[in-house]
Amino acid sequence: DEGYPAMKQYADTLDALKRELPEAALSRGYYVCAGTDFYWARLFEHTVFEDAGYGKDYVKNMWWRPERYQTASLEKTVAQLQGQAVLPKNVSIDFLTGNAHTSREDNDFNAADTTLVIKGGHSVVPFLKDRFSDTPLQFGAIVTVSPHDSREDLLSAMDERGYTCSYYGTGKTLYAPFAMGLRRTSVFVPKEQ
Repeated sequence: DEGYPAMKQYADTLDALKRELPEAALSRGYYVCAGTDFYWARLFEHTVFEDAGYGKDYVKNMWWRPERYQTASLEKTVAQLQGQAVLPKNVSIDFLTGNAHTSREDNDFNAADTTLVIKGGHSVVPFLKDRFSDTPLQFGAIVTVSPHDSREDLLSAMDERGYTCSYYGTGKTLYAPFAMGLRRTSVFVPKEQ
């Protein structure tokens, strides 16, 4: 029944990754600069996707056509993923429009019940430095996928912030609708766990 064979493989890969996350951090996922990669809602009870392009006519860092970032299109994408059994029917999702590099009251999810997801070629080290310069990281887990940072720089920066890498996988490129590659995936957890 699936539209593309890689949809199931992508979902299965995320299921395996979910087993690497601490149970306490599965309550909420906070995915920054998310675009339309909504498969991640499969992992959490509730997922907050933040992107500066949601509901906007144009933002310079949109990866897709501006129409894909409009509310009706976002809801259609989620419905398609539910129809393909990639996402459960009762998935709980919020779309947050904003610059994830700026901490605000409406995007402060820095808590032990939350997993921060940063992927799609973003530089993790500068993001964490800018966004959390005055705040210690309290996320139950942080997942990075295909970061621009070198593995050594990322490990060092996460160590300085009190996190250790509990999982690392090289993965492979999967071509599935509304998904980005799962290469160089790391799960970081607080050192005291």
